[in-house]
Amino acid sequence: MILGPALFALFFLMMSSSFREMTGNAIGTVSHLINVYQPLSYIVLAGFAATAFVAYLLMARWPQRPEADNPMIEYQRQNPDVE
Repeated sequence: MILGPALFALFFLMMSSSFREMTGNAIGTVSHLINVYQPLSYIVLAGFAATAFVAYLLMARWPQRPEADNPMIEYQRQNPDVE
């Protein structure tokens, strides 16, 4: 419900030069900080990647809930002449 208007506003926001400049400065600052704090920042980034991988594994291997039985199917088995 809110995703459409948010994407519409984000599209026009991204067209502005000030937003592109701010985004470029933020990426440059983050890149600089990663290089300055090299050993720690790479460990933190590896931790983020490992967390995402573990979350994926949990979602992929989580046991599926069995679907509830449809009571109408059991009724039709007991009464084959009713459709």
